[in-house]
Amino acid sequence: MPRYVPISRTNHAGKTWKRAQTYGFASRQPVAPVVGLELATAAVNMPLGFIRQGENYHLAALLSFGQDSNLFVGTDGRWAGTYIPAAFRSYPFRLMRQEGGEQMMVCVDEESDLVRDDDEGEAFFQDGGKPSKLVNQIADFLQQYEASRLATDIAVKALDEAGVIGPWEITVKGKDRELPVTGLFRIDETKLNALDDQTYLGLRKAGALGVAYAQIVSMNRLEVLGRLAEHHENVAKARQQAKPLPELDELFGNDDKLIF
Repeated sequence: MPRYVPISRTNHAGKTWKRAQTYGFASRQPVAPVVGLELATAAVNMPLGFIRQGENYHLAALLSFGQDSNLFVGTDGRWAGTYIPAAFRSYPFRLMRQEGGEQMMVCVDEESDLVRDDDEGEAFFQDGGKPSKLVNQIADFLQQYEASRLATDIAVKALDEAGVIGPWEITVKGKDRELPVTGLFRIDETKLNALDDQTYLGLRKAGALGVAYAQIVSMNRLEVLGRLAEHHENVAKARQQAKPLPELDELFGNDDKLIF
């Protein structure tokens, strides 16, 4: 269970942290938030849709057809594919609002094994007590991400108010039956194209059209999840039969990936 606490000299001056080399921490997350700054790249690599939380929709990457699983994470924790959502790339750091206040603070998951008490990782603070250069870079990245998240939520809200978000009906073929995937929403392209000029202009001003068309384009990437699901099934069969495990790299290649 993650436990995020604000980075401070009191708690972290003598600690270090390591970059995530694997993504086991995300292996049970079937969706990941997506924001505007990563939209173009995410849309051509994985299917995007909307999920509903309370009264609001949020843009998210679809990472699995079921609950508590992430098809992009292999059994060894490696990430499959050529793009990792920004929310995962910044782990174990997160920008969070201070309890009882409005100030946003850089926090770290102290339950993560990436946070260490030795000197084998990256220092949180320099000798003079100031945050390290890398921690400052992470803070800048998280601030950009937060600004983009707020703008993306405004765009999605405009799409909702325009009435162009509707249910996304997906059916997955199981061994002996077809299973519906529920709780996902998409852009209704027919309704989008039928909007009057004033509403359409309002969406453009809200930055919502880019979100809408990226989501529409990304639906073609559902086949990626199909390939990944098949891969995981093959891994399970290989384990049962004591055969060599198929490699994820055979599906997507093995490109180097940047943390930030």
